[in-house]
Amino acid sequence: MTPTPRREFVAGIAAAVAAAAIAGRTAPAATAAMEVSASATDEMLSTLIQDPRSQTKGALSANYAPLVSFNSNNYASINEMFRAVNSFGGACEVEIVPGQYAVTPLRIDRPDVRITGYGATLRLVAGSDQILLSIGVDAFRFNAEGITLDGNHGSQTGTSHCLVFEEYVGTAFRYADRSNVVNAHIINALTDGVRIEPARLQIQFRHVTIRDFGRYGWVVRSTDCAFSHGGIGGIRGQVGAYLDGGANWVRDSGIWSNSEYGIKLTRRAANCLILHNSVDNNMGGGLGAIGVAGSSLNTLISGNMFRGNSTAGVGLHPDIYLEEVAGLSFVGNFTGASGGGPSRTSYAIQTGPGVGFVSEIGNYWASSAYHVLGRFSNVDVLRTRLFHADIYTQLATDKALRSKVASEMHERFRIRGDGEITWGSGAVELDTNLYRESSKVLKTDGVFRSASLKLHGGGGGGYILFEVPQAGTPSLPAPGQAKAFLRLNNQGRPELVLQTSVGESVVTPQSGGSAQRPAVAVSGQHYYDTTLKKPLWSDGKMWRDAAGKGV
Repeated sequence: MTPTPRREFVAGIAAAVAAAAIAGRTAPAATAAMEVSASATDEMLSTLIQDPRSQTKGALSANYAPLVSFNSNNYASINEMFRAVNSFGGACEVEIVPGQYAVTPLRIDRPDVRITGYGATLRLVAGSDQILLSIGVDAFRFNAEGITLDGNHGSQTGTSHCLVFEEYVGTAFRYADRSNVVNAHIINALTDGVRIEPARLQIQFRHVTIRDFGRYGWVVRSTDCAFSHGGIGGIRGQVGAYLDGGANWVRDSGIWSNSEYGIKLTRRAANCLILHNSVDNNMGGGLGAIGVAGSSLNTLISGNMFRGNSTAGVGLHPDIYLEEVAGLSFVGNFTGASGGGPSRTSYAIQTGPGVGFVSEIGNYWASSAYHVLGRFSNVDVLRTRLFHADIYTQLATDKALRSKVASEMHERFRIRGDGEITWGSGAVELDTNLYRESSKVLKTDGVFRSASLKLHGGGGGGYILFEVPQAGTPSLPAPGQAKAFLRLNNQGRPELVLQTSVGESVVTPQSGGSAQRPAVAVSGQHYYDTTLKKPLWSDGKMWRDAAGKGV
């Protein structure tokens, strides 16, 4: 290793300690930088780190290794520098100065390596089945910042990726990686841009662009990984973010121009979060969740904008496609035509076979975004939508919920804080209501109309109650109709009247004394007078007995 000028003091100390260890004597105190050639430094440090007789190996690893830096200016090639990093074995910084570098496949197999490469591009040389940069299973806490990885897809054959975090296949307990890739560009992969294989936990990509890949942009087969504040543009690719593991995040990013989906979730993508992304111009659909035998994903998809996710001008594909999945929650998402252009998407949500419970709350599925077909592909989605909200108002009479058609002057529907519901035509103010009058009593100030009315009550509880008699007699109904109402007769007694278009019938007591007999009754009405002890009939003007004599 050749130290950079800003590390000469530390290198001098390390060289002195190494020389002392080799000679078997105590290291001198270091009071200033020591003049040591680069070759001697390499030899001494190599002995210090690797020779089992070295007694200061642990001390150097613990105290000096975190300060060691590698710089690309001091190496004949990037590959040579990476080999030196893996041989060194301690925590270190790797500085790649701006420039274009042709590289054969690179590896990092040591923990605590930080690569900084603003303005530097590493371009994979021609070959077959190559990976530009592999991160081995022991490379915990790997960090890369500012670098560009160019897969050079035009010169590759077979399967070729830009960046791969290799799968851990052991059985021993494994800590999370806690690795980060920041402000990087990952471009031109023949196959996949980034692959995070199983058992590589907590790997985060922030402010990263993955562009122009052949199959998948960001593939996660592990868990607790995140892609945020970046962009994934396929151009040649099939899927932008391919989630094949649980508890992963895709948030605050742009995902565009993929031939199949912007984001795809498999049956293993449970408990994921898809938040605040712009998903547009993916020719086969915005988001696809495709499981096996009704996979329960328990995944939240919230605050995303979906635009133009279908083949241009055709409308074959939806913004969201679901198949053999359940437990998805869509909250506060938006749709719209791409760039103000014509609608292309067939549906907001299209369901294939085997779709279970889906929660769909507070989304704005703009009808202008869809090519003829509409917002939902079938009624199954509507049946499984869940609306749950706690609404609080300052006063009981305050509005809690309302609806209004954009082209109309007035509301169509309103619910107040006290539960009163009112409706209107939209052309005038709300004019029809239904509200709670008292305990177990609903009331409307207008007319309640129903095709049928069924009363069900036991113990004398099923009946129609006329609480207040009519002040007068209403007009006769139209032919084919009937009215029933309560009124007071000429003696101030209530009577139930049934009206048709040809007349009325009065329901009164069938017997009683002469004092209780109605003075005027409908013609044909019967009454048994217990005072006279004989039956009477009304001719509409007076009561008559069986002989026709007026009484």
